[in-house]
Amino acid sequence: MYAFIGREKKIPVSVENLGDYQFFQRENPETIDLETFQDHQAVVIDSREIRFSLGLVNRFRGASTLNLYLKPIFLYSELPIEDSYVMALVDGTVDAATMRGSVSARTEQLADAIAQYKDIEQDTFESTVVVKTLRFMVTRGRRLEPVTMPKSRFGFSYPFLGAQFRDRDDARLFSILDLIDNENLMEKHFVDRIHLCNRCKSSFINFRELCPRCHSADLEVSDLIHHFSCGNVDPETKYKVHDQLVCPKCKKILRHIGMDYDKPSVVHTCRVCQTTSQDPEVWGLCRYCGNDTPSERLLYRDLKSYSLSSASLNFALNGLHFTLADFLKGHLEIVNYPTFQTIAHYENERALRYKRPSVIVNFQLLNFSELVTGFGQRREEVALEMARIIKDTLRDSDIITLLNDNTFVFLLVETPRENAEAVGARLDKRFQGLMASNFPGITLQTHLQAMELTEFIDRKEQEEKQASHE
Repeated sequence: MYAFIGREKKIPVSVENLGDYQFFQRENPETIDLETFQDHQAVVIDSREIRFSLGLVNRFRGASTLNLYLKPIFLYSELPIEDSYVMALVDGTVDAATMRGSVSARTEQLADAIAQYKDIEQDTFESTVVVKTLRFMVTRGRRLEPVTMPKSRFGFSYPFLGAQFRDRDDARLFSILDLIDNENLMEKHFVDRIHLCNRCKSSFINFRELCPRCHSADLEVSDLIHHFSCGNVDPETKYKVHDQLVCPKCKKILRHIGMDYDKPSVVHTCRVCQTTSQDPEVWGLCRYCGNDTPSERLLYRDLKSYSLSSASLNFALNGLHFTLADFLKGHLEIVNYPTFQTIAHYENERALRYKRPSVIVNFQLLNFSELVTGFGQRREEVALEMARIIKDTLRDSDIITLLNDNTFVFLLVETPRENAEAVGARLDKRFQGLMASNFPGITLQTHLQAMELTEFIDRKEQEEKQASHE
């Protein structure tokens, strides 16, 4: 069974007799209960009212359940639809002549691709959106491409990503794009470079050349004239005498460009303070929030399109899982856990023989997935700084491994337990300082546990014995 949803009270005569369709008339797309359409194979939306159809398509693609956000959706229209945004979200357009055959054929094609997926829970909003986007791209065989949006504060949008927000100008869009870039979740293709306000991220910026002395934009632009005969260089305004060009230095009349003179550059003259300059300052005035700033302080982003990679298929199927190992790869020397256990065993033998105790410290970053998505474009910078903090806090003789996706395990050689707890506390304090000074909106949640090395070895031996009995 298929669903046909329209805003008009009158269903098109040409489709009202289709027996395998259930018809719905609704006035407001925001009040429609999407759960009504869980069991429909596909949905056809009457696009005679484009705002209605766009609002409803956005709601379907922004839904949380797989059976809704991947639902085959078609627009009913007797005329071509030129809105690239909405067309990027649907599976095609149909009219009275093609509706029955096209919808059923395309829906059958999509059914097998969609069937491979199940709803999975992700740790963060950003990772949830990325997984949904990957699944849409895989099932439809599409790229993720930016669309120009003059009414958006950012000036662009990625249609499927935009459908995930109630507010079209939600700045979390940038966190999602940073996540895709930083984790290499898709293949990236450069499209353009854009400038954004460093306060509100609006792209509605008026660039002006300003006087370097008084910052007025009231500048007169004129050509510089270089007189070959005497070498004088001045603005063209100083050469103008009635309808002729007369050198203000030697008083000769300049007749032929290229023979008597040339125009090597332009000069800006401020009408307010009369300052002349060949290099006026360039500032950007944000028309959205009024922020006025030098152009070099504006934010810029490389706008990209994205295509699927071999890794994308795995992420779409299994979701995203962020690990400390991936985050710190190349920045910190970390041994694998089996090797760590072997080293700990030999160190325990040595410690017992020479009566010099060593300690194990478990240091857990409880909200690591949230942290990674919050770092955005500064991910690499933060990884370097966290690695530096760990290196500065520990000694060269201490051993580092990872217990799981978010937990460090440190072997502190010849260290009393109270000293080990102080090391852990110092590490926590420095991590907290790093977050507070760079990401005030992110709260780092940690858990610290210190134990004698002998206790750690005893626990592992008990776990191995229990495992062997099972």
